[in-house]
Amino acid sequence: MARRALPGLRLALPGLALLGALLLPSVARADEEAEEDEGLSKKQEWLRDKADRGGIRAHRPARGAEPVVSLHNLWTGEVLPLRRAPVQPERWSLFLRCHHTNQRIEMDGRLLDLLRRAAARFHASVVHIISGFRAPKYNLMLRKKGRQVARDSQHTHGHAIDFRLPGVQLAALRRFVLAQRLGGVGYYPRSEFVHADTGPVRSWVAE
Repeated sequence: MARRALPGLRLALPGLALLGALLLPSVARADEEAEEDEGLSKKQEWLRDKADRGGIRAHRPARGAEPVVSLHNLWTGEVLPLRRAPVQPERWSLFLRCHHTNQRIEMDGRLLDLLRRAAARFHASVVHIISGFRAPKYNLMLRKKGRQVARDSQHTHGHAIDFRLPGVQLAALRRFVLAQRLGGVGYYPRSEFVHADTGPVRSWVAE
């Protein structure tokens, strides 16, 4: 008695044949690539990997935090961060108030610009402030003690600042401030600071 083929089997056989025809080339290519990999040197593998990555662009890392320059008042211990946004005049004047009397005066904004430029020029992240506003009473007291302060100091008018940049040679800082021609420039190597003011253009070296 002749066996009858199952209808489902007749339908499945052509599909299997088609699937095999599709898979065989992929298997053959995989075998060929495996054989090629065995014959490649490390340099050739690196070059091939580099070529494979040619169409992939690395993403640029996200921008970091905004760079900040910190002004450190050595008398009060206060720190004023300088960011891209301008500093309010009231805050600038308060930061540079007379540490002896706690009085303040409107400080010249050009001095703040000078500090920004100096920090940028020398890639400094910290600026040490030795002196900002100096009350006339305190200025007179320093003169009586024999300190090297002018009778009518620019400090008493809010037009001067004494500062240094940690790690930066004082002579180099002095040359930079002189080149700005903002006003007066004093060089105090023993006390380790540079004086800058917005008065007449002049310069001096302290003994």
